[in-house]
Amino acid sequence: MKQFIYCLILLSAFFASAIEAQTISVSPSSGIQFQTFELTIRGDSTNFKSPNVGIVFYMDAADTFSATPNLISSDTKMSSYVTIPGIATPGVYDVRVINTVTDSIYYFATASFLVNPGDQPYITILPDSGAAGTNFSVTIDGSNTFFNAEANNSDLFKIALDLIAFDSVYYSAHPTMITSDSEMTVLFNLPDSLHAGLYIARLHTLGVQPSFDDSQYFFVKSAPVITLPNTKSWRAGSTVSIDVLVQGSPIPEPNTQVFLFPAGSRVTQTQADSLILTSDSTFTAVFALPLTLIPGLYDIVILAFGDLTLTGKALFTVEPFSGVDIFSMATIGLEVYPNPADRNVDFSFSLPKAIQTRLVLFDALGRTIATLYDGIMSGPQNIEWNSDNVSAGSYFYELAVGDGVYRGRVVVQH
Repeated sequence: MKQFIYCLILLSAFFASAIEAQTISVSPSSGIQFQTFELTIRGDSTNFKSPNVGIVFYMDAADTFSATPNLISSDTKMSSYVTIPGIATPGVYDVRVINTVTDSIYYFATASFLVNPGDQPYITILPDSGAAGTNFSVTIDGSNTFFNAEANNSDLFKIALDLIAFDSVYYSAHPTMITSDSEMTVLFNLPDSLHAGLYIARLHTLGVQPSFDDSQYFFVKSAPVITLPNTKSWRAGSTVSIDVLVQGSPIPEPNTQVFLFPAGSRVTQTQADSLILTSDSTFTAVFALPLTLIPGLYDIVILAFGDLTLTGKALFTVEPFSGVDIFSMATIGLEVYPNPADRNVDFSFSLPKAIQTRLVLFDALGRTIATLYDGIMSGPQNIEWNSDNVSAGSYFYELAVGDGVYRGRVVVQH
């Protein structure tokens, strides 16, 4: 019996010495309160693939926190997402790998981990406001927040940014890209029905680790209103200049685009030929309406300029092309000569009967620079334009004869 007890003592001493001989290293070797990060642990003569492995950061009985490995890549290497509690006492902790079932110490780490004081995590959203009925990107910066770009960029739908009011979610979006472990971008496409007011913007994970859940305030402005002060109806086949006023959102200049859509549809479109921006909320759009444009109600929609999109709209009516008094260019024999021109340009044509005729010149921005004729005429015609008062460049003419419209370009060379 004494010999048996002696053997047990020897075996215990042997295993104790084996445990003590094991070493690990941790990276990083320090962190701050509230911080979430990925910790890599490497071991010497270890067996990380044993079941029920857990990680404990131990200072004393009162100061301890734990983590669970998220990846054990070999017997000697594993990684874990670690969140340092805000109440963790700053100081040096032992990192211990344990059996989570028996809570016995797998071995003591020869490496140590330093916890430094830190601030509570928070997010910053820029811009922190936007108008209903607009599209725009917001950038989210996280302080002490671990967005885990490497893992989460492949499954962005598991992260949500919710706009909350009165405990209800009124709008939700997902990141378009996680640019770093502390920054991401989200594309907002706010519906025009979203009520104006102050919302809680909650950024949180949906079943991924490490989890995060932070909030910031976001103010929703009233939806922009697009009005057409000078427009009630247009005729297909005509060229029209429309004054557009946008209330509730500025109009950046770069890449401004304006389209016409059949009311309530986004299937077919007609784009404005040119735009003249007159202020940060008004512009003039010049449309050459096709002869084939279907009569009915249309929306004028400011779809995009730069990274901002307005879905506000204004209704107007397109009247049918009458089909009366239509003359082909061959019929009226329109000639523009000389072209290019250094001074005078002659517009020659012949009308078989008396008819309403209008000849207008525009610059490259769609601005009217000269109305050469507007009235009734018939028979052979020659209208002269003196270009002395304009600079060299390309100009556009529009000859409207009844319901027919003929357009072209004339180049001025001084």
